Parts: sequence; C-alpha cells; structure tokens
Amino acid sequence: TDDGKLDIKNEMYYCTGLRKVHIEIAKLGNLNIVHCIWYPDPEFDIPIFGVDIVAMKDTVSAAITDISPVDGLDHEIFEDIEYISESFYFPHDRVLPEWGEVFSPYCKFARLKTEDEQTKFYQVVLEYLNIYNKNVMNAKHSDDWVGTMLRLDDQCWYSTSQMKNKKTKAVLSAWFSEEWADKYISNVLFD
Repeated sequence: TDDGKLDIKNEMYYCTGLRKVHIEIAKLGNLNIVHCIWYPDPEFDIPIFGVDIVAMKDTVSAAITDISPVDGLDHEIFEDIEYISESFYFPHDRVLPEWGEVFSPYCKFARLKTEDEQTKFYQVVLEYLNIYNKNVMNAKHSDDWVGTMLRLDDQCWYSTSQMKNKKTKAVLSAWFSEEWADKYISNVLFD
C-alpha cells in the first residue's frame, strides 16, 4: 500500500490431483510480490509448478518460474517444457541460490528490465502452465504407495529447501515477529 503498510493476501485452492494451489500477493509501498505454487497430491505423478515475481515500479528484480521434479526428471512433462525453456533467453539471468537444487534445468530466473522481457517471461509462465494443466487433467491416481511416499518425500525436500531462503524470513520478520515469520513460512508458504 502507499501508506507504507504491508498488505498480504492469500488464496488457496485444491482439485483432483492437486492438494494445494497457493497464490499470495503482497504489497509494500512500491514493492509488489506474487508468489504461486501448485503442490500435487502425492498420490498423483505430477511435479510442482511455481512462479514468483518481485517488482518495484517498472523493474522486476526477480522473476522465477519452474516445473520442479518430485520424482526425478523422467516425467514426460520435462520433454514438453525443454523446448519452451530453450526458446526463451533473458539477458539478465540470475544465478539460482545454493538451495535452488530443487529446481529443474528448465527453470527461468531473471531480472526483467524492459516491457519486452516482462512479456516474454509471462509467455514462458503461460506456456509452462498450459502444459502443467494438461498434465494435471490427464494424471491418474496411483495405488503405488512406495511411489506416493517418494513423491511426498521430494515435496518435503522442496519445501525445506525453499525455507532456506533467508530473504523471505528477513522481510516477514521486519514486519512481524520472527516466531510469526517462521510459522507463516512453514505453515502457509511451504507446508
């Protein structure tokens, strides 16, 4: 908001194949953040979709999107997004943080300085999301409890790795208590 107060809005959804679709929109003055993760039901062989955008005025300082594996890169979805990933180049790529090993090789992480770069990034997100949605619609429930447990374990690893992002905790702790920030990160953002 313009008055310098932090405003956070969360929406959560679920459907067959997805245990949680989380969309968070946060505003603080000129700072705008969009955080979105689609967590699969581990009884379905579906990876994780995510996108984060951090913007100040006309510059997007961080934009990241990925379809992250939860059972290795053998999933057919990665064949579909490989071409999309290779079709888009961003002149201001950012280096993934050390904990970023949870992302696929097709992750896009960049600073977006121009409107054209922003449009290209939105196009990548849309194309990834279209493929992801088709995958969710066609996914079948699995009775293989070992596969389910492995996918659940990989989701836990994904969330635990994301919790290592010290910037998220620093921003939340500046506005709320450290204890509140920890609970929000572990119960809302990356449960």
